[in-house]
Amino acid sequence: MELPYDVIANILYRVGVYDILENAQKVCTTWHKICKDPAMWRVINMENNFKDVNRNGRSLMQEMCKHAVDRSQDQLIDITVCDFANKELLEYIADRSSQLRRLELAFCYGRFCPMLTTRKINYDLVWHCGDGIATAIGENLPKLKHLELSGHIMSNNRLQAILDGCPKLELLDLR
Repeated sequence: MELPYDVIANILYRVGVYDILENAQKVCTTWHKICKDPAMWRVINMENNFKDVNRNGRSLMQEMCKHAVDRSQDQLIDITVCDFANKELLEYIADRSSQLRRLELAFCYGRFCPMLTTRKINYDLVWHCGDGIATAIGENLPKLKHLELSGHIMSNNRLQAILDGCPKLELLDLR
């Protein structure tokens, strides 16, 4: 007896992007079909599985992320990228994800998407938020409702630039 489609999809989603692309889709025809379904790729959560490896690991994760974004077929609404994003990858995501509403980048930042309503930028170490990132948020995220800037030190002027540029901001977390 075969499991229902939605149960298999739920199981595969819990396996994670890396294991879906590298292993799960190769198990059988049914799993392959589910892994190709754009609905499986509406939410993408990717961590760098090669943190202790060299720059090639980041390149591999960037390529896998692009593949996952392509599989979403412009249905992507939420993506988390941890420790491997660069400007090229963020532009790739932005260009192919018109429905994107939430972007979380850990240990990296770059070009922003104007339709975002949630944005998180977290750092383990205290980091001084430069004029560039505060200005970029204020100028490029007019629909932002939730902003989390953990581990940042920010001047009042930089904070004001964000508040002025994000009139719909409901939640601001400056831990």
